[in-house]
Amino acid sequence: MAGERTLQRFARRAFVHAAWSYIETFALPALSREHVIASYSVAGWEHLEEALAAGRGVIMVSAHVGSPVAAGQVLAVRGVPTSVVVEPIQPPRLFHLMTRVRGSFGLRFIPSDRSAVRDIVRALRQNEVVGMMCDRDVAGTGMPLAFFGKETSVTTAPATLALRTGAAMLPAVAYRTGLFAGAARIDPPIDIPTSGSHAANVRELTARVTQRIESLIRAHPEQWAVFEDIWPYGTMPRT
Repeated sequence: MAGERTLQRFARRAFVHAAWSYIETFALPALSREHVIASYSVAGWEHLEEALAAGRGVIMVSAHVGSPVAAGQVLAVRGVPTSVVVEPIQPPRLFHLMTRVRGSFGLRFIPSDRSAVRDIVRALRQNEVVGMMCDRDVAGTGMPLAFFGKETSVTTAPATLALRTGAAMLPAVAYRTGLFAGAARIDPPIDIPTSGSHAANVRELTARVTQRIESLIRAHPEQWAVFEDIWPYGTMPRT
């Protein structure tokens, strides 16, 4: 269990990393492709290649840790068609500005609205990568599961889509090693359960995703920049 002083230090660092994310985002148009590739190492690229070889698309699950937007450009720069599911922000002009800047190297974005499922399924059927953040239930339609030992609503969207499409599911993260620099990691695929009912399989796969997301966050909790109440009553679990 982390002490109070450690938690305060992590909290301060999280705000720093959040600020760096905005700096990196708005600087993207000024960067070169060579700079992006040189600044972000990628471990586990073979897992992505193997998953794409299966031909059913890849759901890349991650969390708001480190520099996902900046490092996510590596996929696009390397020629991998990639879309990221994002929460629409207001006003629309700001949303369009953010997606235009974040898409400087060809990364595409799917707003999490009513047409999202259709767009995600289309991308997966074209054997593309779809990135989904799994540390927040943005739509509020998830199921209650333990997250860091305390029950909260966890999104079931990645599990439901993987079971529907047969897409591979890869956990990935990009830890920041400095401003405009990071170390990305693509983990082996999560096993997709098939022995139970659809509802049981969704629950089991969602639990597996949540466990992998926990492990990604635990490695660098000071880089986890989520400034909303995730747990009921705003009570953060001690980890």
